[in-house]
Amino acid sequence: MPWILRMTLYLTGILIIPYIYCGWRLKNALSFLFPAKARLIKTSIIGWFVFANLLPIILISFYLTGFYDDLFIHSAEFSIWSLLFEYPFWLFLIIIIEILPYFLVSDLLMIIGKRVKSAQMLNWRKWIAIFQIGIFLIYTIFVVFRVYWDTSQIKITSYEIPVKNLPPALEKLNLVLTADIQIDRYTSAAKVARIEEGIRGLNPDLTFFAGDLVTSGTEYIEAGVRVLCNVPPGIGRIACVGDHDYWSNAGRIAQGVRDCGWDFLDNQHKIIEYENYRILVTGVRYVYSKRITPASLRELLSAAPPADLKILLVHQPSQMVIDMATEFGYHLFLAGHTHGGQLVFKPFGMTLTPTQMENSIYTGNHLVDKMNVIVSDGMGMSLVPLRYRAQAEIVKIKLVPRQEN
Repeated sequence: MPWILRMTLYLTGILIIPYIYCGWRLKNALSFLFPAKARLIKTSIIGWFVFANLLPIILISFYLTGFYDDLFIHSAEFSIWSLLFEYPFWLFLIIIIEILPYFLVSDLLMIIGKRVKSAQMLNWRKWIAIFQIGIFLIYTIFVVFRVYWDTSQIKITSYEIPVKNLPPALEKLNLVLTADIQIDRYTSAAKVARIEEGIRGLNPDLTFFAGDLVTSGTEYIEAGVRVLCNVPPGIGRIACVGDHDYWSNAGRIAQGVRDCGWDFLDNQHKIIEYENYRILVTGVRYVYSKRITPASLRELLSAAPPADLKILLVHQPSQMVIDMATEFGYHLFLAGHTHGGQLVFKPFGMTLTPTQMENSIYTGNHLVDKMNVIVSDGMGMSLVPLRYRAQAEIVKIKLVPRQEN
C-alpha cells in the first residue's frame, strides 16, 4: 500500500473517535441552544463529517479500483481537487485535535455540575454549550489563519553562536542556513520569490542547504536548482543530500547545484580559506534510505583536516551524528528534515508534534556539550500540504567569541 494512502488511513483511524465525539458534542450544544433547528443541525454536522473525510474515501476507492496513480495527488500541477478534498481534510483534522482537550474538560465540568440543583443545571449546560461552540469557532478561524501564514510566509530567525577562540575576522561573517525547500505543486511562485528575497536580504557570506530541494519526482528539480543558483556566492555555498532528494534524483540535483558553483558534500570535507583562517565544513549523508554507519562516520571525522572553525552539515539531526560531532570538537552542527514539527499543537501550553517521536532536537538552537546544534524549520511540507504553528524559516547565524568563566 502506498505511503501516502497508508498514513492518511492511519490518521483517519486514530481520529475517527475524536471526530465523532466532537461532532456529537457540537450537535448537542447547538441543539440545546437552538432546539427548533435540531434536525437541521444534525444533518449539517453529519454532512460536515462526511465532507471532511472525503479524501481517505477517494484514496482507498481509487486504490482498490486500480486508478490510484491517476489521482490528483500525483499530478505535477496544482489541481482544484486539492482545494476541494485535501485542504479540508487536513484543516478539519487540525481543528479537531485542537478543540478535543477543551471539549473533554468542559464535559468533565458538566459531570461535576450534575451535582447542583436542576435550575442551576440548565444554566450550567447553557454556558458549557456556549463555551464549546465558541471554542470551535475560535479555533476554526485561528487554524485557517495560522495555516495560511505559517505555510506561505517566511520568518528570519537569528542566532548568535559563541565559539571558543574565535578569530576576530570570522566575527564579520554572515552565515545562512536553509533546508527543506521542497518545491512541488503546492509551492507558489510568490513563495519561491520570498525564499530568494529572504536569502539575498541577509547578505550571506556562507550559505548552507541541509537537503530536500524537491518533494518528489523530477518535474521540479530545475526550479529548485534555480532557487539555489540564485543565492549570492559569498565565500561559499554548501549543500548535502536530503531524503526527498535521494528518492527523487540525488545525482541530478547534486550536479545541478555544482554547475552553478555550489559544493555538494556527500560524506566529504571542504576547507574554505578566509583571511588566513580555515573553515572546515563536513557534509554527512544521513537519510532514511542510506545512513552513514557509526564506524564510517568516525573514520570520516577522524580524517578531517585541521581548521579554526568546524561545521558539520547533515539532513537529519541524528543523535548519533550529534554525539560524534561533539566528540571530534565541531563548533556548529546544522540540520533540517523536521520542518519544525510541521504540525505543532499546544494544548494548555504543552508542545506536541509527531516529530518529537523521532528527534529529541527538532527545532531551534541547542547547546550540546560545547557545540551548538541548529535545526532549521525549513520551508516545505511532507504528506500534509500545509504547516501549522511551524512557520517556514530561514536561519541567520552570527559568530561571537565565547566568554570563558
